[in-house]
Amino acid sequence: LYAGQPNGAVIFVRADTLTAVSVEYSTDPGYRDALRSADVVTDMDSDLVAHVQLAALLPETRYYYRVLLDGEPVPGTGWEDFTTFPLDGVVTDFTFSVVADLASDDSVGAPGYAEIAAIDPAFLILLGDLDHRDPARNRKAVHPSIDRWRAMHRDMLRDSAAGADFARFIGPRIFSFPMWDDHDFGVNDADRVSPWKDWAREAFFEYHALPDPPNPEAGIWYGFRYGNAEFFVPDLRSQRDPARTPNGPCKSMLDGAEILRGQKDWLLNGLRDSGARWKFILSTVPFNSTVDKRDAWWNYPHEREEILGWVEDNGIEGVIVISADIHTGGAIDDGRNAGFPEMSVPHLNYQVHYANGCTGEDSCGEWSEGWIPGTLESAGWSEVEVRRDVVVLRTHTVGGHAGIEFTVH
Repeated sequence: LYAGQPNGAVIFVRADTLTAVSVEYSTDPGYRDALRSADVVTDMDSDLVAHVQLAALLPETRYYYRVLLDGEPVPGTGWEDFTTFPLDGVVTDFTFSVVADLASDDSVGAPGYAEIAAIDPAFLILLGDLDHRDPARNRKAVHPSIDRWRAMHRDMLRDSAAGADFARFIGPRIFSFPMWDDHDFGVNDADRVSPWKDWAREAFFEYHALPDPPNPEAGIWYGFRYGNAEFFVPDLRSQRDPARTPNGPCKSMLDGAEILRGQKDWLLNGLRDSGARWKFILSTVPFNSTVDKRDAWWNYPHEREEILGWVEDNGIEGVIVISADIHTGGAIDDGRNAGFPEMSVPHLNYQVHYANGCTGEDSCGEWSEGWIPGTLESAGWSEVEVRRDVVVLRTHTVGGHAGIEFTVH
């Protein structure tokens, strides 16, 4: 399930042959008065994937659906369901979940997905490094091809232990909003000069349906709305200057190439123009300036200060950052170190091998509410409870171990 909205949704299907894919859907579990989508014919050029659009849906309504191949229901399906989003601006309490940093070892599962499904969030954000295999890395001197990225996405969604957990507990019932970071974009610390980034982008768009990216030829950044909250999901890889670039006013993580319809303008103007009470920036790397990881915002200080200054100068309220990539068991700051309230998401199942329990060069940084060292026992996920006047940030570790909680007013 992708691209949730009040009146529509996208069902992602990958077939194993050339076929016509459609979806039958109804508000009745017995499929009375069911509607049927248009056919989408799979082909080898797009790796046999289909994005089936469901339109004219009712907001805040539960729908049941089943996938049809050449007009016949797929055996064992038909019990899948989802609930559409509320209309923009509707004040409603809801919960969403966030995960990041998955292992590339096909034998490692992701039991956190079952725990997330048990709380039945409105949607799930997949915040980067959804695999650590580095598909652009030279392997046995074989030149990379788009097939490496396609194979990675298949594994993440179905064909691995973690993918099987996703396919069982998340994929059919919970809307997903994905973003890449360096290891699933292509290679460690990757940036805009990567020669294979067109393959990465093409495969990502094949395997993930996003809600109207503003500039899909340049990158995969996008935003969406849920009731009285707006979400900004920047692409912090395909337009960033290399980390080794000397710091200065022109060094950018968002728009190093200074392109037309760039994402820095999209983010800044979107924050200013948003009418939502809460505005979430989903950053695949830490915004907290005390985390001295070379590909984090700490190493792009001018642009970081530009964002903070823009928010202050325009009187923008309700900005919260959700970040990832330091492989802890979770961390939360009230804004004194990060500039905005920020929650760093635990690694979902990545096998951490760092003595200090995170990937910061010197430390995990300073977090007002604390941080949990990253170990196999502290792998987990994050939960965000959005209410009318407050937002509750929580980290969880798989198996119910204690996490961190903070309320933003």
